[in-house]
Amino acid sequence: MEGRDTKFVVTPWRDADELLQVRKDLYSRGSNDRREHGVDRVLAWRIRKQELPLLLESTADIVDAVLQDGKGWLQDNALKLVYAGAIARFVTGFSDTQLDLRRAKPSWIKIPTSEFLILPAHLLETRHRIVHRHLPSLLELKRAAQESLEWLWEWYWSQLDEAFAKREEKRENVEGFSSVETRSRMQTLLKSYVKDRKGEIKAKRAKTDDERQPHSASTTALNTYGSIDGSFKHLSTLLDLLIVDKTIIPADRKMGTSMSGAFLIWSPFLCGLIGSSQDLWQAFAQKAFAVLGAPSKGGDIEQDPNREAMHAWIINILTSEEWESKTQDERGYDTKRRITWTLEKCFIEPTYWNLKVAEGILKGGKVDDRKRWLKLLHAAMDENMDIDTSMETEVVEAMTSPKVEETVATTKGPGLQKKTGMWRPLPIGTLPVGWENDD
Repeated sequence: MEGRDTKFVVTPWRDADELLQVRKDLYSRGSNDRREHGVDRVLAWRIRKQELPLLLESTADIVDAVLQDGKGWLQDNALKLVYAGAIARFVTGFSDTQLDLRRAKPSWIKIPTSEFLILPAHLLETRHRIVHRHLPSLLELKRAAQESLEWLWEWYWSQLDEAFAKREEKRENVEGFSSVETRSRMQTLLKSYVKDRKGEIKAKRAKTDDERQPHSASTTALNTYGSIDGSFKHLSTLLDLLIVDKTIIPADRKMGTSMSGAFLIWSPFLCGLIGSSQDLWQAFAQKAFAVLGAPSKGGDIEQDPNREAMHAWIINILTSEEWESKTQDERGYDTKRRITWTLEKCFIEPTYWNLKVAEGILKGGKVDDRKRWLKLLHAAMDENMDIDTSMETEVVEAMTSPKVEETVATTKGPGLQKKTGMWRPLPIGTLPVGWENDD
């Protein structure tokens, strides 16, 4: 009988839908609770069945490390060990099974055998440093963890759609959409939102009897977005439409013109979309900074109205009262964390517009250790880039403040001395300032 050749495979998940739901939870950008739920589910599977797919288990371990980092409970050294363990286990385990994977390449992965699942070289180097040398810095480990998750998504999780092609085809007929269809639906959503929001503003100004509840247009738009499925991939599509396609920037905008109209229209929707999540804010900010740092297509970058508008958006989100009331907890932790993350990014990549963003935040935001940041801003400014005149006095005070000078740390005794601050790259052989006449 034909049934005698049937081979049963026991899996810890009930069906394909459950595994795909775990994928959605682990890569959720909107809620850490969902990501924790995904990790807990994988841990339960680990107890139920000792041998899990390595790439599935590694994803849960790395996501768990990211979640522990976000909670802020661990000291830096303990956090480095958590990241290092997850990354080393993933890279080592994968490398040890690579030959077996090549021999038994699943038929649903449509890539040549010679190119099957190749890890980036710097992930291999990071693993080597973890095992055989001093641990990499926490920043390097975080970067390696993020890259590992992206690699796992591309070469494992996204491939499940092919593995469950028949089931996914049935699901798409009911509720799924292709990337082109999703983009089209989101464009329609945003156009409808703008129309409804403008009508809402006019009704509020006219104080008519049929005035709707405040921000009802944003509520409707966000509910519609949720019905499209606000997954990681679809969120990226929406942010591309808003930022890369300049939907939130007035058409034919000129340098120096006000952004108040754009803020009035789009702030309710963006508050609802990214206001309550640090991860969603960072996803928005990363795309906004990519626009600020994009190569010039001709013309002066400093006189680009679109870059000016995007820098105004970042400052408005981090300094306006409307945003502050919806992004902070009772201690204002979320707002402060966003400001600190943004300032760090500005000074790590001190381009013209990034420094203008930092200047705007320091001028209007509630910033901890403001004098220290002002000192960094002054050090990062180029000769031809002037600080706002209203901030000059504060910058001078920051530069001469005893409190700031105390932040300089030196080692006792002879040898090298370490000082905090920013350094500009110089050609090999360049003498530090003041050493030119040293005999």
